[in-house]
Amino acid sequence: MSQPVHPDYIKASNLILITLVLSVISSFFTPNIGIVTPLMKIGVVILSIIINGLIAYFIRRGSETVKYILLILLLFGLASIPMMISLFKTRPVSSIISLVLMAIQVWVIVILFKIPKHNISYKPERGPDAV
Repeated sequence: MSQPVHPDYIKASNLILITLVLSVISSFFTPNIGIVTPLMKIGVVILSIIINGLIAYFIRRGSETVKYILLILLLFGLASIPMMISLFKTRPVSSIISLVLMAIQVWVIVILFKIPKHNISYKPERGPDAV
């Protein structure tokens, strides 16, 4: 039988799944810009779903490595904040969703780094009648 994972892994995984849904919704509010074709846009959405889905899966399994991967991806994403702010007047919905996504991802990283290392100290809660 597998060892139970800390409940915060489940919370973090659920939050990543929320970002997955929000990013798909955001793609409908993002117009095609320049050389970006609708087919390329669909490819980016599919790639985003795959990456976020894998991150959520490994978080839910209790992987400790994925928090570092998510941190690196978030650091790359921070470079886009000035662009999001500058596009706020022309694309407010997309900009707001992007900022919300980034805030949720920061929250996920905080949750993941607060989980005790190796999940050793986690013991599932037992009821008052447990022996």
